[in-house]
Amino acid sequence: MESTKLKKYLLDELFEQREKREREFEAIQLAATQELYVELVSLAQLMGITLRQLMQRGTAPGPLFYVNPENISQQWRGRGAKPQWLLDWQAAGKSLDMVRM
Repeated sequence: MESTKLKKYLLDELFEQREKREREFEAIQLAATQELYVELVSLAQLMGITLRQLMQRGTAPGPLFYVNPENISQQWRGRGAKPQWLLDWQAAGKSLDMVRM
């Protein structure tokens, strides 16, 4: 009987310690996030833009890599499968350098 009480006490103690550590971790993580936010705002201000503009620059598509000279609306950035127009271009023996931007 006594060992059951001891186990329950130890489990309660362990749960309490775990909760305390989780709270400490969350507090440290929040402080680090706030510091990073302040740093990003400062960097954006140095660049003369808002934080929103800075974040949008990070997600902007990359530069164009290839454009079909026969139809400039057909473009490929070099990601994913090659489009059919580019495959046809290569099949005709034409160089990719001719359509590279």
